[in-house]
Parts: sequence; structure tokens; C-alpha cells
Amino acid sequence: MLLDVKTAENISSSYFPVPKRDSGVVRRYQAGKLEIRVHKSPAFEAENAFVLIDWAATAWHKGRCLFAVDLQRDDLRALSGELGVSLKELQGDYGVRGFYGPQMIGLYSSDTKESLGAYLGAKDEETVIAFLLDIVLDTFDEPADPVLL
Repeated sequence: MLLDVKTAENISSSYFPVPKRDSGVVRRYQAGKLEIRVHKSPAFEAENAFVLIDWAATAWHKGRCLFAVDLQRDDLRALSGELGVSLKELQGDYGVRGFYGPQMIGLYSSDTKESLGAYLGAKDEETVIAFLLDIVLDTFDEPADPVLL
């Protein structure tokens, strides 16, 4: 996904699981014209999004959220009820023993959702934040280094 900060549109937070603006914000950065917020376990407003967001980064410009990347896991308990499938069966399908699927990378723009598959990187805070920042900067082809606010 490649976006232009000048033409990108606001993400529909009622459709996609985009973190609420100030929910779980642990760091804020400026990179060129973008304000990047890093969220840990944020709340979101999306309907029918049966996920748990562990980490996310949102890109803001002039008060509009243009892009989000997150590390999310499917909530198997919620999916079980929605799909009418037993939790045990879903756990078998996902290859897990707990209530959540594996950590996946999700990208969101105004009308597009992409999955980059499973997150296989280290789970420490610095590595995760660097990973999320890299995706935001690559998405906007932003050459400026992010500056902590």
C-alpha cells in the first residue's frame, strides 16, 4: 500500500478497527507532515471487528487519521459466537490453545484493508515500535526520520 499525504482520505473508524485517537498512546512522533501515534492495547469503535489489537501506529495529518497499521489477534470467543462454531473447533483451526489467534499484521487506509500475514518479529517494545514506524514511513514514502514529540 502506498499513500500520498495530500490525497489520502480519512479512515472509517466504524468499519475498520482503527484505534481511537488518544487510546493507549505510548508515544507520538513527527515525520515530515505526518504525526504518528503509537498505541498499546487501544480501544476502537469498529463494528463486527472480532480482534484484539496488541500494538498499532496511526498516521495523522490535519486532524485526520489517514492510515493505521496494527498487530492484532482474532478473538476466538467472539468469532465462535458469531459463526456458531465451537471454540474448541476454532482453536484447532487456528492451531492455538488460548482464546486468541496468532498475531497478524493489518494495514488500513480509507477504504482498503490489507494483511501482511503473521508477525514473526521480536515482541519487545522497541522492536515492535520500530517495525510499525517503518511501515508507516514506507506507506507514505516519507524520507524524514521520525522525531519523538
